[in-house]
Amino acid sequence: MVLLDSGADVSAIPKHMAELLNLNLNHAKEDAFGIGGKVPAIPTHMNVEINKNHEKYSFKIPVKVILGDYDFPPLIGREEFFDKFDITFKQNEKKIILKSINPQKY
Repeated sequence: MVLLDSGADVSAIPKHMAELLNLNLNHAKEDAFGIGGKVPAIPTHMNVEINKNHEKYSFKIPVKVILGDYDFPPLIGREEFFDKFDITFKQNEKKIILKSINPQKY
């Protein structure tokens, strides 16, 4: 389970989750900026897989691994995710609808 964050440029996960997913953390540290201010992070990529009924999408997206003892749910930001889908937020129904723009590419 992840949070789809239309206000985030890039996706982010806490370090402990990146370690569980065995993500490559051998990149130079950089700053990540968000609602909590500036935090140290490592840029990398992670695989995303979305399955529902007969549909399946699998692709890589950039992600910033937030260093330190932060505990938050994974955030999926706009970069390289929002380009793949027409996204409808139905706030009153607490629902998100993803419609693939080009399903043959994934």
